[in-house]
Amino acid sequence: MGTDSRLGRAYHRIYDFLCGVKPYERPWHFQYLDGFFLHRRLRRLLPTLGGNVLDVGSGYLLGGMTLQALGWKACRMRLVTPVLKQLLRYGLPLAATLTLSYVISSSDRFLIAYYLEEQAAGIYAASYDMVSQFLIMLMMIINMAAYPLVVTALEQSGAEAARLQLARNVRLLLAASVPAALGMILFAPQVASLVLGKSFRQAGIIIIPWIVAATLLAGVRSYYFDLAFQLGKQTLGQLWVVGSSAVVNIVLNVVLIPRTGILGAAWATIAAYAVALFLSVLLGRRAFTVPVSWKVAGHVLLAAAAMVLCWYLVPAGETPWSVIAHFVSVVLIHCTTLFLLHTHWRHRFPFAAGGRRE
Repeated sequence: MGTDSRLGRAYHRIYDFLCGVKPYERPWHFQYLDGFFLHRRLRRLLPTLGGNVLDVGSGYLLGGMTLQALGWKACRMRLVTPVLKQLLRYGLPLAATLTLSYVISSSDRFLIAYYLEEQAAGIYAASYDMVSQFLIMLMMIINMAAYPLVVTALEQSGAEAARLQLARNVRLLLAASVPAALGMILFAPQVASLVLGKSFRQAGIIIIPWIVAATLLAGVRSYYFDLAFQLGKQTLGQLWVVGSSAVVNIVLNVVLIPRTGILGAAWATIAAYAVALFLSVLLGRRAFTVPVSWKVAGHVLLAAAAMVLCWYLVPAGETPWSVIAHFVSVVLIHCTTLFLLHTHWRHRFPFAAGGRRE
């Protein structure tokens, strides 16, 4: 975005006005430098892309950064060392945890490409991403809505109120994620034929159940048991959990992939996430005790058993409408069973369900 174009001159004028001139730049000038270098890099990497298209895209980016800069302009920047130390002590382990989580979810693909071939890595990645992104997105939505309630309860009413809210949250988390995961396992052939291409379907049918189970374990750990480290402000423990899981994942991948192929990578993934879940439950108690409701887990498992029984007894056709009807019937059985178990428990044991004696 050089100064020889109208857009370039406009950019530099806006930049000088909002961000200052050397050596008196304002703190937010780095955002504009990012936009400048991004445009220049895209110019080099995409020489065939039309200049107007790229300029319009960069202008759209510039507009968004301008609004951000105007918002920052009213703020006075002041460095508070104690607060900065607290933020770094809390946030750096979370950033490292996110990096190691990426290692767990991506290292198997590189090892598959190394030991087998790139085509096998592509087949594995297609099935893995299709399953994990759907299930993780579902659990993430629930956590984003429910976790602020836990923090509010902790700040306003104390640890016991936060644990009560956590018990409610895990009920919703399991009630939504377990049937979704089980449905993807039971209908793996239909899901693979609907989403994956012909060259990916056969392998997808084999590894989808294992990846679903691994993703479910990872989601329960991330969006429930790992919250203990965050609520207890001991996020370094979460780093140890995910780091240990990453080591287990890499070692098992190296051992299993040459012997069993992409199925070995799926086994390594589920083993690594199982280890992470175990360590999170074990170490998280030292930071903040999260409640483990065996009653809720039992209800969800009974409803899941009813779901499997319905899937086994109700005949499935081969037409799209028959598959949809089969899926809907299985989901309805699960929801009905879970509802009946919940209402029956509340009716017989009102104190255990949070009710009051009249």
